[in-house]
Formats: sequence, structure tokens, C-alpha cells
Amino acid sequence: MKIKVKKFVSCLFALSPLLFLSSCNLFIGYQTSSAEPIELGEYAGQNINLKMIDQANEMVNLDYVGDQNLLVLPVCFKDYDLKRLNLDHDQVISNINHLFFGSSEETGWESVSSFYKKSSYNHLNIQGEVSDIITLDYNLIEAISLRNSSSSYDPTYTFINEAYSKYLEKNPDKTKHFDKNNDGYVDGIWLVYLNPYFDETTKKQYINWDKDFAKTSVTNNANSVLWAYTYWNYDNKPNVEKPTPFAYSWASYSFIFDGKYKDKDENYLVDAHTFIHETGHMLGLDDYYNYDSDQTNISSPLGATDMMDNNVGDHGPYSKYLMEWISPKLVKNEGTYHLNSFEEDGSCLLVPANKLTYNNSPFDEYLLIEYYTPTNLNYLDSQSPYDNNIIMPTECGVRIYHVDSRLVKYTYNRFFGEYSYDGYTSSYINTSNAYCRIGASNTPSYSDTDKMLITLLSSKMNGDKKYYYQDRDEGMAMNEDLYQTGDEFNDFTFNTGDKLPYKVTFENQSDDGIDIVFTNN
Repeated sequence: MKIKVKKFVSCLFALSPLLFLSSCNLFIGYQTSSAEPIELGEYAGQNINLKMIDQANEMVNLDYVGDQNLLVLPVCFKDYDLKRLNLDHDQVISNINHLFFGSSEETGWESVSSFYKKSSYNHLNIQGEVSDIITLDYNLIEAISLRNSSSSYDPTYTFINEAYSKYLEKNPDKTKHFDKNNDGYVDGIWLVYLNPYFDETTKKQYINWDKDFAKTSVTNNANSVLWAYTYWNYDNKPNVEKPTPFAYSWASYSFIFDGKYKDKDENYLVDAHTFIHETGHMLGLDDYYNYDSDQTNISSPLGATDMMDNNVGDHGPYSKYLMEWISPKLVKNEGTYHLNSFEEDGSCLLVPANKLTYNNSPFDEYLLIEYYTPTNLNYLDSQSPYDNNIIMPTECGVRIYHVDSRLVKYTYNRFFGEYSYDGYTSSYINTSNAYCRIGASNTPSYSDTDKMLITLLSSKMNGDKKYYYQDRDEGMAMNEDLYQTGDEFNDFTFNTGDKLPYKVTFENQSDDGIDIVFTNN
């Protein structure tokens, strides 16, 4: 999602009914045994994959490989029609079609479809349909006032069901069209509302439209509803004969113009950054920025320069490993490893915290190493700052990420009648009385542990934090944070307490690749 203070929206676990369970350690019954050592091959595996974790947490997301159909529903409120919003029907539909399914040339950067085709190295092909504009049965004030009904209720629960029902009324032959995996749920739905999103700039415009927007209660609700986020409607149950909505995203049509891109005739071109980020959530990815940050407590664990951080550039190696688009090469012994540009072929290295206990999946602790280049999907956002003033590095260099994606387990506590946090597990758990999920988060208040999920390691030392990027004054990673020829990475300790057994140096750097040398300490 786009960063906004006090906004809790599109975190992967935002609405899971398991999120708010007790953390009491008392439990009765189920306990996993310690995992046997796994024989490791040349490349990191998928012994546990993201689909398995989703299943354990009762999540249903858009499949991240293969040909996928996405349904896009433009919606407007009863009292905000096209005339009031000064929008042209055909132009709106054309822009949204280009936004989601257009070629790169039809946009200011990429469409959702063209981005994911490139980012996945052709593993994911998103196709779909944009419906005609659907008018919701609510005035805007009525709609945002629904937010008062419950702290766990979001008005879009109502909107997604209503809009999809109205779509099927006009398209009864499409009942099963958007359930490719036949699980009884619509694979993925986008709601694009035509009103401007709500912030300090548009607040004045809204007050001119309706004086009620000057009220604090209305402002707070508008601030929550009129933004961009991804939710999962757990109230809906699967129906193979008439699939129901589950994973869906919600964002304003106004986000289309945030990039301020224009063609040679000065006509605006669509900008898909926000929609690409939210689609990442629909695919199962978490946010990598820190929701707990504010003006006095700055934290940028990933340096802000990632699609799931501040909506810029390409997805990084952790996201692509999760979605099975890449297979990182394992570093098990000292030696020289060559990396091509990550943008070109997805090559990267994985250094386990402990190669004897590594569970051969993305759900462990390790370093990921990529050769970053300001090319392909990174190029545009390295040439000028995006709407949020974040710019990707303009030079080539190595980026090292510390990932702590270890799983934790929750076990049903019969004494308390709820699930209890039960510490780390290296195994996959999904039974009638226990389940697992990723323990760490880049937002401390969301984390089951006191660890960060993924953190950029900078070439610059950061006082007591050493290589860690988080809490740097700059606010975003820059060229000098990259590792280049002549730099050294050494003396690193994982969260497990294991020490990196290598000194890492960098040689023979070019625009196309670099040699990374691991020498035993």
C-alpha cells in the first residue's frame, strides 16, 4: 500500500482470524518433533512453500504462477456519478484497461500484467476483464459511516459482495470464469472506486462537496476507507457452483495519475505502481515497511527501495523466492560465485544461518545476495523520484538482505479455549489443533518475535547496528549502501546466534555481473 500515517491496511495477516489469538505459552497436547537434517542440492528449494503457509492460515490468494484471470470492477457511489466527478465514461474504462492489462507502451511505466510478466521471468501471466462501471447502493457518507459498526468490519466487505453480485446479474455466463483453480472462490478481484483518495490535499475538495467532511468522525473514517488496501473476506464460504469473493484489492482511480507521466502530446499516461503493490498482497506478499514508524521514530528496514516497501522498482529476491519465480544458489562452502544482473535472470545467492539445520525453503533464516542494476523494472524509478520521493539506486552493486522468515507454531489451548503461541518450528504444521506462520514482521507490533522479517545490510557501518540499514537518517537506501569492488562484508551474527563463517569480498564488477568471493574465517 502507499504509506500513510495511522493507516493499518494491507499487511498480509491484517484480517486473519488467527492474528489476535492469545500468546500464552500454556498448552495441552500437540508438539512437533525436531526436524531431521535435509540433504541440500545446489539450489535452495521449496520444501515448504507459500501456498502451504497460506493454507495453514486459511488464506486464499491469487496463484502466483501460470495464466491467471483477474476481474476488475470500477465502482462509484450513488451520489458521485461521472458528471459530478467530471469523468468521461469511455476514458475511464480505457485507462483502467491500460492500467491492468495494457502493454508497457500504453502506460507511463508498466501495466499490472506487463510488470508481473517481466518480474516473474514469464512465470506469471495475468489476464482478465474490466467490467462496466457499477453504481453501489450507498451514498459516500453512508458508505464510510459503515466503518463505525465494528472495529473489525470494513465497508469494502459489503462493497465487494454487492459489486460482484451486480456484475453476475449482467454476466451470468461468467459465474465460474474467474475461478481457474475450481476452489469455490473468485481467484482475485479489484475494486477501483472513482472518487479521489482522501488526504490533506483532497480534504478541501471533499468539504466543498459535502460539509460533513469537516467533522472529525467523518474525516477519520474517510481516511481509512478512501485509500488503497487488500483484504480477505472470511465471511464468504467457498461455492464451486457459484464462486464467492475472498481476496480483493481496493484503490482509487486517482492513483492512476500519481506518476504524472505524459506522452509526447502531453496526455496523461496511467501509473500502476500502487496497483502493482496491492496485487502483490493479493499474491500473498507482506508489506516490508514499518507501520509503527512515525515522524519521531523512523524505521526503514529494507531501505524503502522495493515494490513491497514503498511501491518502487521491482520485487526483490525474497518475494521472488517466496513465489517460486527463482531458485537461489546455495552457498555451502568457500569459493567464488558469479552473479549476473538480478533483473536479467533472477540469479542470486542464499547463505543459510546454519546449513545443517536449514529446512531448504524460504521459511528459515539466511542471507540473500543479488547484483542490483538500475535496469528493466528498476530503470524508471532510478531516473527520478517517484510520487513518494523515493528513488532507486542509480549505480550497479550488490545488495545483501538478512531474512528471518522462520516459522512459529500456534497450538490449541483447551484450558483457555484458544490458540497459544508456542515458539519456533522448522517444520510445516497444519492440523486440527495446531498451525504455523511466519513469526517475524518488519512492523514490531505485528511480530510474534522481536525480529525483523527482512532487512537491508548496507556497505556503510551504522554504529551499534553495524551493517543494518534500519533507522538511518537518510530514509532510503542509496548508491553508497551498495557493495562494490573493494568492499568487504564480515563479522555478521544471525538471530539464531550463528556467525557467518565467511569473509565476503567483491571482484570483477561490470554492468552485467560481479564475482563474490567467500573465504572461510
